[in-house]
Amino acid sequence: MRQLGALDNLMIEGEIPNIPMHMSALMIYDTGGKRGATALFKSLQSNFDELAERYFPILRCRLEEVLLQLDKAYWVEDTHFSANYHISRVALPKPQNWSALYTLFGQFHAQPLDRSRPLWQIMVVEGLDRIEGIPRGSTALFLKIHHSVMDGKSALRLITSLHS
Repeated sequence: MRQLGALDNLMIEGEIPNIPMHMSALMIYDTGGKRGATALFKSLQSNFDELAERYFPILRCRLEEVLLQLDKAYWVEDTHFSANYHISRVALPKPQNWSALYTLFGQFHAQPLDRSRPLWQIMVVEGLDRIEGIPRGSTALFLKIHHSVMDGKSALRLITSLHS
């Protein structure tokens, strides 16, 4: 258990409906089709435990707010943590073009993070074959993480770690 710092707590308390305090990233990979997308998805799930334990233990922590907000919130390890909830896989809806990808990403970003779970999610998106300018068989990865969990610099370290 670790108490949030003042700035991180401000990110939690400053969140209001329709103005989430999380950041998102969209990354596109040439995975060579469904087999490559499956390998990417399985790699994310299987390597997560080591990544979290070694570099980012906060990714396994959920928020514990103090009653009546009389003090700053705490990070506590989520004893019911499930990577299956945080790392999902979907197919890009038809017509499978840039507009559909932007819409899906916008919906993903707009959805508030569940405060009863660790404050991050990854979505692997298949079916980018019809998007102009992207190689057939490519896969998108959407990452969403709350600013109270990581600042921009730490999020870049996480993304770099995912690519090692």
